[in-house]
Amino acid sequence: MSGYVTAERVATPWGTMEELRARRLRPGPGTAREAVLRNQRERLSAAMVASTATKGYPATTVADLISLAGVSRATFYELFDDKADCFRTTVRTLFGAGLALIRHRLDGPGNPTERSERALGSFLKLTASQPAASRMSLVDAYSAGSAGLEPINETFEEACEIAHEAMQMLPNRGRIPAEISRAVIGGLHRVIYIHLYQGRADDLLDNCDELWRWAYGYEPPDGLPTPRRRPRVAQAPVPFAGRDSHERILRAFARATSAQGFPKVTIPQVAAEAGTSNATFYKHFENKDDALLAALDLSGTQLIAAALPAARRAPTWPEAIRRAIESMCGFLVAEPAFAELRIVQAYAAGPVALAHRDQAWEAVVDELVPAEIRRQPSPVVWEASAGAMYALLYERVRRDQLEKLIELPPLLSYLVLAPVIGTEEAIAVAAGPPSRHASVARNL
Repeated sequence: MSGYVTAERVATPWGTMEELRARRLRPGPGTAREAVLRNQRERLSAAMVASTATKGYPATTVADLISLAGVSRATFYELFDDKADCFRTTVRTLFGAGLALIRHRLDGPGNPTERSERALGSFLKLTASQPAASRMSLVDAYSAGSAGLEPINETFEEACEIAHEAMQMLPNRGRIPAEISRAVIGGLHRVIYIHLYQGRADDLLDNCDELWRWAYGYEPPDGLPTPRRRPRVAQAPVPFAGRDSHERILRAFARATSAQGFPKVTIPQVAAEAGTSNATFYKHFENKDDALLAALDLSGTQLIAAALPAARRAPTWPEAIRRAIESMCGFLVAEPAFAELRIVQAYAAGPVALAHRDQAWEAVVDELVPAEIRRQPSPVVWEASAGAMYALLYERVRRDQLEKLIELPPLLSYLVLAPVIGTEEAIAVAAGPPSRHASVARNL
């Protein structure tokens, strides 16, 4: 196969497996035990990166790891509880190195703007230089259950804190809200994620300046309304929901996936939730991956239907975006299972599912924003702005705070609009009166 690299030759932060096995330390006189254990841990961590890069995490076994690392099974279980523990430890080590590099650059010479720009550039360079380790940490980890989600969520929170401290030191950014810093980290994560799963890690360096201008461009959004009271949102199902067996199964799939998590949900659980049989499920869908894409398609179509009617009546395209975001948030609150599926569980299903999920927002933007506007700024800025929006949605849904989505449209609108029309105009549009159509979407 063209371009295929065996696990032994995958580049890892510790070296290739061939290089590591050549440098392995053996226990004995003159060799400190801690040095031997550190050498073994590094080889096993490198083996996890190499095996995940070539086989994927689900297919990787402990036997694969000990074979690649050249250690015994007893040694593996002396160092790690199981495969998941090895994965979790490796991801935490990789994230720790990335955060340490960022802190080092932020503490370096120069003014706050120079240090922050240097920190971003160094992190993107590190990411591009280690595509296998970066993809494992930022893409594959979502499909590893708690072994991946725990270090991802921990690191994301720490990165948000670092970003907030750094942004507050920038000129005229002392009052920047923590939500903006979180959104910026989310936007950068989305761009990096897309580049990694598309095999374009090297292109990150070409977009470094554009991403810095995007992140640096957000100013404190003074004038955005702060909701004092959460509107009441109806939770009734949409009309005729469940009368069609195809849709009934997909809604059951969304509920079961929300409860169990995508990696763990089974066809019998979905069938039981739908009140049908496994055979009926397989009449409609090949497997749970097929059902997931169908559920994303169904919910995405309904999301678009909720967003566009009010938006099409807006006098300008920025106002149309604000109205669409209001209606989309209302839809997600009214459809909690679909919200969990789209905002959280799609990550666990992998890049194909996420790309399928994103089609709804892309369709909204394509219809509402004139083509000449979509071409400026660059596509990476639109990707980053969408990631900023998803980051704030993800936080609320992951923390089971779905009702708080209704508070977000002004800030989400600002995040999408500011890089295109500027801070002042974006605030004016985002702070506009709520569309009367949003209440209709909330009660779907």
